[in-house]
Amino acid sequence: MAAKANADISELLTCSVCFDDYKDPRTIPCGHSFCLHCLENISDRKRVFECPVCRAETAVPEGGASQFVITFVLKLLKDAVERTEGEEEYHFYCEKCRELLTYQTAATTHQGHKYHNIQVSYANHLEALKKSLICLRARTEDVAADREVLLQVESDILKQKEQIREEIVTV
Repeated sequence: MAAKANADISELLTCSVCFDDYKDPRTIPCGHSFCLHCLENISDRKRVFECPVCRAETAVPEGGASQFVITFVLKLLKDAVERTEGEEEYHFYCEKCRELLTYQTAATTHQGHKYHNIQVSYANHLEALKKSLICLRARTEDVAADREVLLQVESDILKQKEQIREEIVTV
């Protein structure tokens, strides 16, 4: 949902002359906003020009297009959108698919799946990992003990081999 809202806001932050993100947005008296460089191109050496959106006649201020009012709200909004783009808030973890979910994906593409709040899921998985670690440590100790037994058996076999060899040589 946030991605859709950001897309709608991004569209509002697009200059209707160059169809790019506003660069140094300025507002003309009719209320429409454009990039400063677009206004400079439109009003080049003119005293009056038509607004590209509503065709209202607009007088160029003394000193040129750079004297039109800076549209601070558009600049701030553009900065806010850029900070939030790509950020999705994950609230759930789907046990079936093993992935993080937003409210929207939980309600749409993961209906009927078993999912939990991220904190609950984290705690459950952490507990399961701790239990696995305990089992692995116990198994590691068993393997180490088995290794010691096997080394002892190998040593005994080598001793028996030497004894048999000595018996064969003496006979």
